[in-house]
Amino acid sequence: MGKKIKFYDDKTFKKNMDILERRYPDLAKQVKATTIGQKYGFEITNVRGVPNIKRLSDGALFYDVNDPIGIVKNELESLDKKMRN
Repeated sequence: MGKKIKFYDDKTFKKNMDILERRYPDLAKQVKATTIGQKYGFEITNVRGVPNIKRLSDGALFYDVNDPIGIVKNELESLDKKMRN
């Protein structure tokens, strides 16, 4: 079983989850059920202290360190397209 790491205050997390639940309820359920396992971890990779998801087997990072929001934007746009089709 993974452990929970707290990077942001609960109020911000709740606001984000409320929005996610309204827009993508199934995805929100998956996010709530997710824990950090043995394959992935978190690492602070920028000066603002924003956490990044790291694959432990090879050290690959999920977010672009220079544009951490860019991948999120792209993923959400992709979800929107899938939901509309």
